Amino acid sequence: MKNIELRTDNHPQRKVAWLELFFDLVFVVIIARIAHNFLSEISWGGFSTFIFMFLSVWWMWSSVTYFTERFASTERVQRIYVFLMMIPVVGMTIFTHHGFGENYPGFATSYLISRVIFFVMILYATLKVKEYKSVGIGFMGFNSLAITLIIVSLFVGEDARLYLWGAAILMEVLGPMFTLNHQVKFPSNVKSSAVDERYGLLTIIVVGEVIASTANTLADSHHITSLLLVNGLLALWIGFSIWSMYFDAVSGRELPDKPEDGLKMAGWVYAHIFLNITIIASAVGIAAVVLGHAHGPEKILLSASLGFVMILVSLIEMTLNEEEISLQKSSSRIPLQMFFGIGSMAIPFIFQELSATVLMLILSVIIVFRQGLSVFKMGR
Repeated sequence: MKNIELRTDNHPQRKVAWLELFFDLVFVVIIARIAHNFLSEISWGGFSTFIFMFLSVWWMWSSVTYFTERFASTERVQRIYVFLMMIPVVGMTIFTHHGFGENYPGFATSYLISRVIFFVMILYATLKVKEYKSVGIGFMGFNSLAITLIIVSLFVGEDARLYLWGAAILMEVLGPMFTLNHQVKFPSNVKSSAVDERYGLLTIIVVGEVIASTANTLADSHHITSLLLVNGLLALWIGFSIWSMYFDAVSGRELPDKPEDGLKMAGWVYAHIFLNITIIASAVGIAAVVLGHAHGPEKILLSASLGFVMILVSLIEMTLNEEEISLQKSSSRIPLQMFFGIGSMAIPFIFQELSATVLMLILSVIIVFRQGLSVFKMGR
């Protein structure tokens, strides 16, 4: 095999490497720190900081996953790339606290290093793989603009840097859409890649934060009451249900693999961005509510994020291939499942005086009914 070439369905089925699982472990730490920072400041300002930080981290992970799935390369190339990307991830972890404040130079520089590494890897692929040239140039163009904006952000005030950072992240995240017409011309690699497994593994890490935040909240409590234990059990049920929702939806289903399915595949990827964001937001909301802090912002955060999780899982399911008979049943089931998500969002606005325990109990009941539809799907 060449040092690097486009991965196609003619290649053997790829297995997730131990190296990638090791790489994922680094993200467990930084995701936990970002969630903790948001928990300490549940406000619109804290939410915007959380969004921009998590998008940055998610895109770093996605940059590595994209390269390993899009290209068949030697183990040496992959090891060099993954190790180099670990360095800025650890750097961002160190500077996450006040990452857009006093620690911004360290946080931004760490992310900047990751973007330069990604640029070099895409340049390498563009020079070595002739078919990739037009896509690679597009990726490097948006990547270069993002790098420029981040460099400029190092020399401006705190308010302006957040706007520049947001513009840089959006530029990189949305940039691939402008090369979609060229990407769909590549030979399919769905059957030889492990991209669905990689995204599933990251989702497990994110869902794990729901369990971890619940356990940490209970462990940090000075006095564990029976009510606190009930809240903890309800929180664990919600975390388990999020896992069940996602994997019931994707189990046994194949990714879209036809050229005309380019938008569906893009939708599958981008839906995972928002799904992972809302799961972490749910974890933060749960941690706050478990302690009985069922004030307006905490209740809205938990109900809205959990509602969005339900909707996004349904949207992800809609992008996957399905047999015609199953598709007819899904056309009525999926909108109903999304309706449960909308209902969850409305709860804190309809019932404003709910206690933490009652709120989580109602959300748990909604989840049971929604999952009942999934059980119906599995047993059809």
